[in-house]
Amino acid sequence: MLNMPQFLTRSVVSMLALITIPGCRGSSKVSQTPQGVDSSAVRARLAGALANQEGTSTQINPADVQLVPVRSAIRPGLVYWWGVLRPKGTADIMWTATLAVTGTRSTLIRSAADWRQALGPWHPSSSESAINGCEELVSVAGPGADPFLPPVVASDSSRAAESGIAGSRQNDSLPAPQASVNPSDSTWTVRAWFRERGRAAQYACTFGTLPSETNISLLDSIPGQGFLPKGG
Repeated sequence: MLNMPQFLTRSVVSMLALITIPGCRGSSKVSQTPQGVDSSAVRARLAGALANQEGTSTQINPADVQLVPVRSAIRPGLVYWWGVLRPKGTADIMWTATLAVTGTRSTLIRSAADWRQALGPWHPSSSESAINGCEELVSVAGPGADPFLPPVVASDSSRAAESGIAGSRQNDSLPAPQASVNPSDSTWTVRAWFRERGRAAQYACTFGTLPSETNISLLDSIPGQGFLPKGG
């Protein structure tokens, strides 16, 4: 985790809409980014992260990085800043990196443990909060993480066809999400089906008491139409 007070040195009057990650109980949008955030510092940090994770020897120009700020639904004041880069000469490739910022603290999100570290003192207090936490974790750090079309929990039991899946598994049941806690160590486990870009996917999320005890596992997936892109 890095202390980056320079994020608070200049103000952004208006930029992209700040969007709340869709939660199991709904979400809301606001019209502008928070005051006091230095977008150029955020953009430069994300450009460096993109270059490192993609292993490119060419320095990425921060001006080419699109910023997409998304507000956490479970941690007040936490904003996920997505950096999006579409390599020149490509039509369907999108590189992304995510920086979680709250106050003067920032964390690059590269794993489930990073995500939990960014949240600070958060732990599920109920089945509902565990499911909401799993949805946010998968949306930010899962294999289908996408700033424009984030994975969403299939909150009610349904058939795969109702999530846009066709083919031999269209009649498969997608059970409603389930959450349970181990009373001996307060570890929560969530199993939930998600609708995400191009497929339905079932994940297990585990929330222990430490960031290192936070994990995502892909249990099953059904390729198909899934969600269609709506932007980006």
